[in-house]
Amino acid sequence: MENIDQPLLAAALRESLELAGFILASRLIAANFGMYAKVNDKKIVKAPNWVYVPSVLPAESGEIRRSYTPNAEGKAPAVAIELLSDYEEFEFSVKPTYSYGKWQFYERMLQVLVGSISVLLYSAVPDRVFIHN
Repeated sequence: MENIDQPLLAAALRESLELAGFILASRLIAANFGMYAKVNDKKIVKAPNWVYVPSVLPAESGEIRRSYTPNAEGKAPAVAIELLSDYEEFEFSVKPTYSYGKWQFYERMLQVLVGSISVLLYSAVPDRVFIHN
């Protein structure tokens, strides 16, 4: 569930990357953007508060990208962030069954390299480290 600070934080992240010249047409940087995966013939969609995908296929001419399916449309997200998220039993649950928690979805299904939920950072690389700020 979004709160009033999340859009401002997502915009600040994007703006800092834009000012640094990091935003390119071949990358996807978005806020509250639908990420799709298919598991056992069921479509799963989650919308991280902020996401960075290092390489995406270009959208069709005149088309506005409204969602993203990793591997079908480009690489898996490198970073997914949930800003000031709800607590464990709900939004960032590790629930391993349908409808899957966001943590399970980002880390296991999309294999996001770096993720953040509230002040908890995690990585999908084998030697992941948990950091609390």
